[in-house]
Amino acid sequence: MPSPARKGTRAGRGIRITLDHPQIFLTQARAMLVAAAGLDNLQILLPMVTTVDEIDDALRLIKRAHDELSNEGQAVRMPPIGAMVEVPAAVYQAAELARRVAFLSVGTNDLTQYLLAVDRNNPHVARLYDELHPAVLHALVDIVAGARQHGREVSVCGEMAGDPLGAVLLLGIGVHSLSMSAASLLRVKGVIRGFSRARARELLARVGLEARAGYWRELANSDARDYGGSGRNGGFAMTMVERNIAQLLRRVGPAQARAQHLAMVDALEEIETFAGKEHIDADITSTGLLTVSNG
Repeated sequence: MPSPARKGTRAGRGIRITLDHPQIFLTQARAMLVAAAGLDNLQILLPMVTTVDEIDDALRLIKRAHDELSNEGQAVRMPPIGAMVEVPAAVYQAAELARRVAFLSVGTNDLTQYLLAVDRNNPHVARLYDELHPAVLHALVDIVAGARQHGREVSVCGEMAGDPLGAVLLLGIGVHSLSMSAASLLRVKGVIRGFSRARARELLARVGLEARAGYWRELANSDARDYGGSGRNGGFAMTMVERNIAQLLRRVGPAQARAQHLAMVDALEEIETFAGKEHIDADITSTGLLTVSNG
């Protein structure tokens, strides 16, 4: 039976409902621009984008709001505008989206669900949900590559960003910033401060993106065996840093106390020398955004 929520081809979420109600969006855009006047700290992120036409239409509306306010004497500025990559259609158009906006942000929760055709809230298929699935990793590589064609940065929000192993893989792929819940900040900061971006790239390249589904999750749950100890993509021994991180990922769970988080950070700092002089600096803001850059 058809669901009322599915009526109409543009009904639903994100930019679709925005463009279905342009006057509401104009009001919202005007309010945001006025609130940011003199502060210049506004960025607008357009969600659930599937076509470049949606971006073009939204940009026109935001520009219209800006021009109207300027004509009224308001000292407003056009903010950086980005696009969310949450559906496969946006993955394949990453370069074209990046050409039109200032930055891209990947919503890994929705992207994983749409790529794997899995509703993680459905108990019959929830076990198949895995943001470390090879298809998801391939999609992330393509998104970053598309963004780089136009010099755009890519951020990631979702559970993958708050997963220490996921964070290492995202560093290797070339993601610039991670957005996560406050509970994950110390764990992820500790891991990326002890792991160079170059080492993360090497790890990703060695194991490859063709690992079978579930490989990386099993790795996070492994305490003793080497990375790649079995399977067609295996065969190399872990370095000291990799072994310690794998053990720490298993030992320190997301629900454990803050003192244990801090202990893990200290332990990672002690083994940081094994990763060489190049390391990742992690800056944490009160909003839960963790930005990474080569040190």
